[in-house]
Parts: sequence; C-alpha cells; structure tokens
Amino acid sequence: MKDSPFNRERRERVLCIMAALILTAALFCSCGAEGGKSCDVWFFNVGKADAILLDLAGKYVMIDCGEKDTGKELVKALKEKGINRLEYLIITHFDKDHVGGAARVLEELTVGCVLQNAREKDSDEYDDYVDAVKKSGVATVTVRERYDFETGGASFSVIPGAGGYDKDKSNNYSLVTAANIGGVSFLFTGDIRTERIDELLADGAVHADILKVPYHGKEEERLAELLAAVSPEVAVITSSDKEPESESSMEALKAAGVTTYLTREGTVRISVKDGAYSVGR
Repeated sequence: MKDSPFNRERRERVLCIMAALILTAALFCSCGAEGGKSCDVWFFNVGKADAILLDLAGKYVMIDCGEKDTGKELVKALKEKGINRLEYLIITHFDKDHVGGAARVLEELTVGCVLQNAREKDSDEYDDYVDAVKKSGVATVTVRERYDFETGGASFSVIPGAGGYDKDKSNNYSLVTAANIGGVSFLFTGDIRTERIDELLADGAVHADILKVPYHGKEEERLAELLAAVSPEVAVITSSDKEPESESSMEALKAAGVTTYLTREGTVRISVKDGAYSVGR
C-alpha cells in the first residue's frame, strides 16, 4: 500500500479548523432564513453507492463520491451546477461505492477540507484517493472524536465509530453526519450495521426529519429500532436495480410511517427554505 495521508493529521487539522473559523465569520445568509436562498440536498442516482451534495446557499458540502466508474459523471453533474469548489468533502468510509469517485473529484475541483474515517483499506480505490489527496495538498482530518463545523448557515456534527467491532468493520466505522439546515434536521448514516446502530441507540441516537437509510436499505435487524429513535418523516435509500433495497427494510419504513424515496428511481432533491422542506427529483 502506498503512503497514507494520516501522518499529516495534526498540521492539517489545524488548517481545517482555521478554514472553518474563517468560513463561519464570512457567513452572510442562512439556509431557510426568511427571504433567504433555498438550500438543496441532492442524493445522486449513481447505482448502489452514496454521492450526496449539499448546496448551502452557494457553499457546498459533499458526502461520499460513488464508485470510480461514475466519478466522471459526478464531476460533470457538479460542474453543470456551476460548482468548482467544495468547502468540505466527507468520506464516510473507504469501500469502493463511497470513495471510488473521490480521486476524480479531488483532481477536478478545489476542496477546502476532507474529513475521513480512521480505518484504512487495501484497495485500488483507496490508493487512488490517497494519491489524489497528496497531489491536491488538501487539508485532511481523520475524525476520531466528534467534529463540529458550520458553513453556509448550516451546522454539522460528524460522529466516528468507537471501534472494536466484531463484524462489518469497514461499514461500522462509517462516519455518521448530523446536519441542521435551516431548521430541518438530516442524519446521514453511511453503511453502519448492527453494532454501530446499537452504539447510536445506547447514546440516545439522533432525531432527524430526513434519514439517509444505512447500508443501501439492505436487510438490517436494528432498522426498526433506529427508526423509532430517529423518528424521521422522510427517508432516502441509495440502491440500484441490480442491488435493490430489501423488502424487510421497506416494510419497516412503512410500518414507521416514513415516506421513502429510492435513488434507483432517479436523483432525489430535498429543498429547504423558511424552515420547511419539499422533496422532488
């Protein structure tokens, strides 16, 4: 495996914190504020993979970048929206369907700060990502404890796993991101599995209006408990026709009264303004 960027963590964490402070001081509008700009959260249709863009009144945050073979398409979609810079790029974990397109994003866009989890992975996609981080010189923070930041009038808490998992280690190490955008709460759960869900439940979990369902909506024995704790109104599942969500997950969501959208049916767009949200395609 090639050298990783983790040994630069201390210096780059300082840079990242400084950048966050500067951005916070420069805020001039708030998502959902009275008469303010609307904010959009895009869950892209990139197969069974996560690629989520948060447009925060002109400031941009990306959570995961899909697979390698959709990286070019993803960058094209961002540039068509006039996006050439991301304030933050959050890589929840290093499975190929989350980090695969990150190298292309880092090569073609300016990124202010990358937040990544603490568990490396032996894969070509990870190596490509490491190379792109080095070449771009982007500030990189390995999130080992809760990391809070603000940008574009929205607030974020990035929550790492405690570790020590017996199964599904890569998935359970996923960074979980809680966001408040104009008074609407979101919970992005990566691919967390049973042990990590239990961890969140033990902490009282996090309420959210909008839930990105973990692990692409595949069968998960703790999903019903997670839904009860989070109590979302809307859920989004990133699945594909080839690898669809499970019937048991859809049944659990229906039983909980959650309106569910599937990216395999098209990119999902959630718009927030004046403390309310709407869902479209």
